[in-house]
Amino acid sequence: MLNSHQTRLIDLRDFPTPIFSVDPEEKEGVPQLAYKLNKLFQKHDALIVSVAENNASVASCFKNTMDWVSRTQDKYEKNMFGTIFNVKSIN
Repeated sequence: MLNSHQTRLIDLRDFPTPIFSVDPEEKEGVPQLAYKLNKLFQKHDALIVSVAENNASVASCFKNTMDWVSRTQDKYEKNMFGTIFNVKSIN
């Protein structure tokens, strides 16, 4: 299926972010790695996301990172979700 498409592995360990909260955001702003990850997402037409399943939800690391990425732009839904996402939880 992906043989004719260029693929890239993105490891969230390469984009460490503090635990999301409005307090650190107000004090220090959005982490630069969240901006870098968002730009990386924007370079692709589609993303297949595979994350560990925790308590019938996605892993907290993924959720936390996406919370920060969502703060990188005013029009997050419009811009971010112009990219096709397919999220798979694996237990």
